[in-house]
Amino acid sequence: MKYIEIEIQVQVEKIKPLIDFLNKHGDFVGQSRQIDEYFNAPHRDFIKPRPVEEWLRIRTSPKGNSINYKKWRYNDKGKGLFADEYETAIEDVKKMKGILES
Repeated sequence: MKYIEIEIQVQVEKIKPLIDFLNKHGDFVGQSRQIDEYFNAPHRDFIKPRPVEEWLRIRTSPKGNSINYKKWRYNDKGKGLFADEYETAIEDVKKMKGILES
């Protein structure tokens, strides 16, 4: 099975009307904190190419811990089209970091 993420980003030219709208119509449902740690392969730097093409990340959060690999696919103009993404839960973050660092 192939995992693909499609992300749409928009540019907001006037932020104040958006913030006002959200304050009037939105409901604050809570907050949480997550920590993302990125790892490089020993044979190449994932973040050196621009735009960034791939990354390997461990996320620690109250919802659970996970490891994620993402490979971006770009068109010939350098615009991101989609990403192949693989993610799974990890039980022991310290041990997973040890595996990756070894």
